[in-house]
Amino acid sequence: MRFNCFYGNNSAGLMLGVTRNYTSCPSDNRIYSNTFYKNGSITAELAKALYNDTPSRESTCGLGLAHWSGSRGVAGNAIKNNIFHGNPKPYGLYKVTLEAQIVAGNWEEAGDPLFVEEQTPLDPTNPKVPDLRLRPGSPCVDKGVFLTQVASPDGSGTVFQVADAGYFTDGWNIIDGDRIQLEGSVESARVMKADYETNTLTLDRPLAWKRNQGVSLPFAGAAPDVGAYEVIPGPAQAGK
Repeated sequence: MRFNCFYGNNSAGLMLGVTRNYTSCPSDNRIYSNTFYKNGSITAELAKALYNDTPSRESTCGLGLAHWSGSRGVAGNAIKNNIFHGNPKPYGLYKVTLEAQIVAGNWEEAGDPLFVEEQTPLDPTNPKVPDLRLRPGSPCVDKGVFLTQVASPDGSGTVFQVADAGYFTDGWNIIDGDRIQLEGSVESARVMKADYETNTLTLDRPLAWKRNQGVSLPFAGAAPDVGAYEVIPGPAQAGK
């Protein structure tokens, strides 16, 4: 789950929940570079009208994680480089812990992230929504973490291993593969094959790398930005 803006939901913008009736559980996902803005605002009156219940703690938030029932828990989800702003709280937890997830580089209701425009009122009849790109000078610029690190010895070429290849796709014969960029470099290369069993990436052009060097999608500046959009220097601004 990446490059999404979750905005204006009564309940959590995104919920990872499991019950005994599910054949699988939402574990080991990669949830990164998203923006969660003004979610989880359901009132006691609305919850009573809709569900004949009170608002649950796992729903009044940006991102909910819940183990309602069943033997399998919710664990191993990587939650990185997401903006949480204007939600009652970043995470809503029910019998799930953040310690069981991989959480890093998020803006967790820490103040104004300086969106381009956030004053557009929530109106389901009006398709216009706030502009949740970041303004230059945003505290979220260059504050993201690198998604993974090089696991191969220092070298160069078109094939190397990373600690976790699950953040990237080769397109699965449907679309073009991701472009990746290494920490401290302005060069990028396209992923032609991602082997998730061996955590090996095969690229369309050679790069030089060092062991433990950060790996991410293309970014401008010293590190990835937090949220669904990357600030591009100059007059233009684009999403990741």
